[in-house]
Amino acid sequence: MKKFNITSEKLGVIAFTTIQILCVFIAAGFALQEPTNVYVDAIGAIGYLFLACLCEWVKYKITHPYNDDTQG
Repeated sequence: MKKFNITSEKLGVIAFTTIQILCVFIAAGFALQEPTNVYVDAIGAIGYLFLACLCEWVKYKITHPYNDDTQG
C-alpha cells in the first residue's frame, strides 16, 4: 500500500481551496437570489468574492514562500 506524503503546505492549500470554493458558491447564492434588497445582495456577493481572492493570495504565499520583492 502506497503512503501519501501530505505536508503542512499541501494541507494548507487544500484547506484554502475548500474555503475558496465555499466563498464562490455563497457569492453566487447572493447574486442569484430574488432581489429583495439589492444593495445587501451586492455587498454580500462582492464581500465573498473578495474573501475568495484573499484565499487565492494566501495559497500563492504558501506555495511561493521565498518570492519576496524586497530581496535582491
